[in-house]
Amino acid sequence: MNSLYLQYPNDWEKIPLRKSLLKFDSGDWGDKPEKENEGYIVIRSTDFDELGRIVYDKSVKRIIDEQTINKKHLKEGDILLNKSSGSDKHIGKIIYFKTTLNEKHHFSNFIQRLRTDHKKIINKYLYYFLSSEYGQMSTSRFIQTSSGLKNIDLKGYSKQKIPVPPLVEQRGIAEVLGCVDECIRLTDEVIGAAEELKRGLMQRLLTQGIGHTEYKQTPLGKIPKTWKIVKINQIADTFSGGTPSREKSEYYKGNIHWIKSGELNQDEIFETEEYITERALNESSAKMVSKNTLLMAMYGATAGQVAITRIDASINQAIAAIVPEKKFTTTEFLYYYLQFYINRIISKTQGSGQPNLSQTVIKKIEITLPPLSEQQKIVSILVELDKRLRHEVKYNKKIKEIKQGLMQILLSGKVRVELREDGLHRVEDSRETHN
Repeated sequence: MNSLYLQYPNDWEKIPLRKSLLKFDSGDWGDKPEKENEGYIVIRSTDFDELGRIVYDKSVKRIIDEQTINKKHLKEGDILLNKSSGSDKHIGKIIYFKTTLNEKHHFSNFIQRLRTDHKKIINKYLYYFLSSEYGQMSTSRFIQTSSGLKNIDLKGYSKQKIPVPPLVEQRGIAEVLGCVDECIRLTDEVIGAAEELKRGLMQRLLTQGIGHTEYKQTPLGKIPKTWKIVKINQIADTFSGGTPSREKSEYYKGNIHWIKSGELNQDEIFETEEYITERALNESSAKMVSKNTLLMAMYGATAGQVAITRIDASINQAIAAIVPEKKFTTTEFLYYYLQFYINRIISKTQGSGQPNLSQTVIKKIEITLPPLSEQQKIVSILVELDKRLRHEVKYNKKIKEIKQGLMQILLSGKVRVELREDGLHRVEDSRETHN
């Protein structure tokens, strides 16, 4: 579905979106409540997740008058469209309203509610169509920008024609994609639980250690009696790199990996966006690091982010390489320690200002250091947990790729399925398609 012209079977109807809806209305923002937990949850675009679900982490309650809430409260199966936003990321996004909370929900004035006429089109089918690659491409035709705010032309949007299979086939498509979404949801829960377990284990292992009964108070808190407090420069060497001149394009046509601080958003680095030449390395401040080196971002929003490079590479000036002395500690232990404590370290060194970690600051970072044998035990536990976590993340990514492939073939009618009373059936069909 990478074209704005979607081919679909001849026996599918094509009807204007508005004619398939019972409701197509805007929400209200309401007033700020004076008391905690007063009012109704009002859904905003920031409450949408990538799978078309509501995220309640930052949801807000607002005062909505009873007449409005009784007339316009959301019902399960309503589709919500983000019709106005300052963000390219949010504009045009869709969610399918479903909640486990036993209370009425409303939606903001930046959200448009679509409630389907089930005699013509079922809500889940329409949700999957509008959130598909084709549906989002079609939506982009109706996005206008005014005073920095992006708005959807609702008149044009509501007139767009939607391919509509027979109801039994709509139910089949929704059933298949719904099952895949449930797999993704369950995997998300497993990942979330594993991440929570990891945070809990890191908290325990990096403060209490393994098998200790005696502790001591230190400036960094209570730690096992056999642990020490050291500065990074007492147990490791640090250095940063540089950026070859951008005015010499030939510098960037080599085969030497060149890591930028923005690439430290992954635990391990196996590839880089850019490469430089041997000459660029020699004629700039860029420096080489060996594979399995610990790297830390030094500036701006990514300051404190740590990763381990699994390749020999060069680094820029916004990255600090931290190379531990093996008799004191290991790359992996420092990686987990700095990953867990970096927010505390930054707040202690920078206060509330823009986080920047100079070489001087990094060298003076104080950490608690267990005996080397205990470090290795701590690392082995966390590495095993990370392996399981990465497996689940990889599996989750694969399911999402499968879903995208299924959406392409099901929503175009290349593969046809029907949900009948006796179950799901594939329809063998050789009818021609049109667009």
